[in-house]
Amino acid sequence: AVLSRFQTTSRHPEVFLSTSDNSVVVVNTVTLEMTDVDCRSQLESPIVFMSFAPNGRFLACFTQASILTVISTSFETKVLDFDTSDGSSASPSEMKWCGEDSVVLHWKNLGILMVGPYGDWLRFPYENSDNVYIISEIDSCRVVTDTSVEILQRVPPATALLLRIGSIEPAAMLLDAADAFESGSPTSDEAARAIIRTGMLMEAIETCIDASVKEFDIPLQKRLLRAASYGLHFSYKDPSELENIMMGGPITGGGRREGGGEIEDGGHYHGADGDNIMPSPMAAKFVEAAKKIRILNSLRHPAVGFILTASQFDSITPTGVVARLIAMKRPALATSIGKYLMLPKSVQLLARASKASALVSSADSKRSDSEIADAAIKIIKNESKRGGGPHQQQQTQDFNRGGYASVALAANQAGRPGVASLLLRLETSVVDKVQALISIGSYADAIAVATNARDGDFIFQALMEYEKSCTSQMMQQQHLNTNFQQNFIHTVITKFTHEAFHSLRRYLMTLSDVQGVKELLRNANKNSDAGLAIARK
Repeated sequence: AVLSRFQTTSRHPEVFLSTSDNSVVVVNTVTLEMTDVDCRSQLESPIVFMSFAPNGRFLACFTQASILTVISTSFETKVLDFDTSDGSSASPSEMKWCGEDSVVLHWKNLGILMVGPYGDWLRFPYENSDNVYIISEIDSCRVVTDTSVEILQRVPPATALLLRIGSIEPAAMLLDAADAFESGSPTSDEAARAIIRTGMLMEAIETCIDASVKEFDIPLQKRLLRAASYGLHFSYKDPSELENIMMGGPITGGGRREGGGEIEDGGHYHGADGDNIMPSPMAAKFVEAAKKIRILNSLRHPAVGFILTASQFDSITPTGVVARLIAMKRPALATSIGKYLMLPKSVQLLARASKASALVSSADSKRSDSEIADAAIKIIKNESKRGGGPHQQQQTQDFNRGGYASVALAANQAGRPGVASLLLRLETSVVDKVQALISIGSYADAIAVATNARDGDFIFQALMEYEKSCTSQMMQQQHLNTNFQQNFIHTVITKFTHEAFHSLRRYLMTLSDVQGVKELLRNANKNSDAGLAIARK
C-alpha cells in the first residue's frame, strides 16, 4: 500500500510492504530507506491486503488467518480485530475503506461485508453479479456491478441519534412535534415549547437540517425539512433568539413592508431609514440546504445517474459538478444548476455554450442555417432575461465573450459552416474569434479580425497556419512545391490585408534564403524592392 505524500511527515510518498514474519516495512520513495516498524506483537499472521483510510490515519490489514485488523498508521494503536473465518477462510478479492470509519470486503459469490468501528457488521449479497468493483470515496464507497451503481455509507451519527427508536435528543423531539403538528395534534405546540425551555432549539433545528442534506430518501428529506421549518417559526418567537429574526415585521403585498421599506430581488430588506436587515444564519442555512437537496436529487435521478453524497458535492464544488455534467453530455442540467445557484458568469456561459453546441450538433438537416443560429444565440444570451437598456445589453454581450466561438467550432464539426459563420459575427473576443476562424479555415477573415485589433501576433499566426494548410493540401494532391508557393503568395497578396503582406515580408527577410522574399515582392509588382532585398543579402 502507498501512503500519499500529503499524509506523511516527510512530505514524500511512502510504500508499506508486508513481510512473512508478521511485520511491515516502510520504504521512503526518495531516499529508498527501509524501516521495519516491528508490529509482530499486534499481528498474528502475515498481511495479505492493506488499505489506508482516506485521512491516512488508519491502516486496514487482512491477514492470512482471515482476521481484519485496523491499526493506526504509526502502528502504536490497534483499533479493531475482526475474525471473518466463519464466513470464508479465503482472502477477499477486494478490501476498501467506506468513508473513514468502516471497511468493506468483497468475496466473489459471497457478497460484501461491511465492518464498523466497534465490530458491528452488515452483509450485502451480490451472488448474481459476476463482476463487482468497489470504489472508495471520502465518506462512502461505490459498488459497481454489471447492471447498477450503488452507494454504501455508514449512517451518519446525527441521523442515527435523530431516528433512533425512543430517542430523547432535542432534534428527535422537534421531529416528533412537527409530525404531531402535521397530523393536527394539539400537543405539538407544547412539545415545541418544551424544547425551547431546554435552550437547545437552534441545535435541534441545525441537526434536522444536516440530517436532511445527508439523507437519500426523498420523503424523509421533506419530513426533516418540515421539522426544521417548524422549529424556525418558534425561534422567531423565542425572546432569547430575537437576534435571529429574519425580517422586521409582517410583509405586505407589492414587495413592500409596513413602514415604507422595500424588498429587493436579492432577498435583503431595506427599511425606510436605510437599514439593511439580513436573514438569520439558521434561515440562510435552511435555504442553502434546500437548494443542495434539490440539486442532489436531480443528479441522483436514474436518467442522469450522477450519484453524489452531500460531502462529495461540497468537495467537488458546484462549479466542478457543472464541469462534470458537461463532460457527461448533460448540458441542459448543467445550465439549470448554474443559473439556479447563480454561479460565476463564466461558468454559466460555459454551460450555455455547451447546451447550444449540443443543439447545433443534433439539429435537423432540414432546418436552415439561420434558424439553427438563432436558436443557439437565444441559448447563449440566456433568453429568459429579456429587455433591458443598452448598458445591460452591452454587459450581457461582454459576459458572452468566447461563447459564440466555441459553438461555432461545434457547428463546423457538425458540417454546418454557415451556422459557424453566423455565430462568429457576434463574437467579441478577438482571441477566441481568431482561433475559431483559423480552425474552420477562414484565414482571410481571421487576418482581417487580427488586423482590426492591431495584433501582429495573431496576424503572423494566421499566416503560418495558412501556410501549413497549403502544405498539407499539396501533400495530399501531390502538387509541385512551386505551385504551392505561388498559390500561397498569390492569396496573401490578393486576399489578405496589407498588414499581413508586410508581416510576411518582414519574416521572409530574416531567412537566409532570399528566394521567398524575392517571389513575394515580384508577384506584388515591387521589382525595385525585390532587387534591393537581393542586394542586401
